[in-house]
Formats: sequence, C-alpha cells, structure tokens
Amino acid sequence: MKHNIRTFAAIFGPKNIALLGTGMLFVNYMVPIVAAIYMPHAFKRHVILPAHSILILLLFSQFKKLEKANYTKEASTTFHTFLWKLLIFEFLLIPFI
Repeated sequence: MKHNIRTFAAIFGPKNIALLGTGMLFVNYMVPIVAAIYMPHAFKRHVILPAHSILILLLFSQFKKLEKANYTKEASTTFHTFLWKLLIFEFLLIPFI
C-alpha cells in the first residue's frame, strides 16, 4: 500500500472493485428499463429504454478498455472520468423521464 492508505482497490484489487462497480451500475441502469417496461404509465419508454440501453453498452465498452489496459493508472483514471460523465448524463436525463 502506497503511503499506508487502505482503500478498497488496495485491499481487494482494482479488477475486483472495477467489476463490482460496473455490476452495480449495470443493475442501476437495468432497473429503469424494467420499470419502464412494467410501468409504462409512470415513465416515458421512448426515452428510458434507448438511453439506458446505450449507457449499459457504453459502460461495458469502457470496462473492456480498462480490462485490456490491465487496470493501469491511466486507464483507471479514464474509466473514473467516464463514470462521472455517466452521472452527469443521468442528471441531464431526469427532466425527460
């Protein structure tokens, strides 16, 4: 551990933490898709289904890039930046739901 700082990535490894975070975001994006399918009166399907489907594809694409780069610091930084962009996109999507 560098500088004696204990983080989840230092304890469990960057691969496991990236996989856990990606899995959690996958579930986070699947829930609105399922909700839009089963409760069409509460959500705008034509917005939620394509938007969250695209977000899932982009998420897995970026995760694969991180995996191919063998979880280097630069790749991890790029992945982390991408996660922030996903969050911003979600906030921008809220008025259209």
